[in-house]
Amino acid sequence: MRTTLEIPDAVFKKAKLKAVREGVSLKDAVTRALKREVNLGSIKTAGDAAIEEALAPQLRFLAMTPEGRRKALLKETRWLARYYNEHPEEVIPETFDHAG
Repeated sequence: MRTTLEIPDAVFKKAKLKAVREGVSLKDAVTRALKREVNLGSIKTAGDAAIEEALAPQLRFLAMTPEGRRKALLKETRWLARYYNEHPEEVIPETFDHAG
């Protein structure tokens, strides 16, 4: 359904910034907020909300196109390489099991 709303500038700016940070459209961000506000669907506990918040980056990653995922992984790999280059005292975590 289409509708027109007047949203205070400060609220609009914060909503738009949050949508950009999360990699979603403003429409999706507003729809999600409205669903939470009116408890559409199942009522979630604070624990459920915390889990949903923690999973948001992974869900955004899975929703990306293959090219978007490739770019995101490349960006993260470059960031990690710079970090470990600048912090040689840090131990790079093992990614495989030596016991096998």
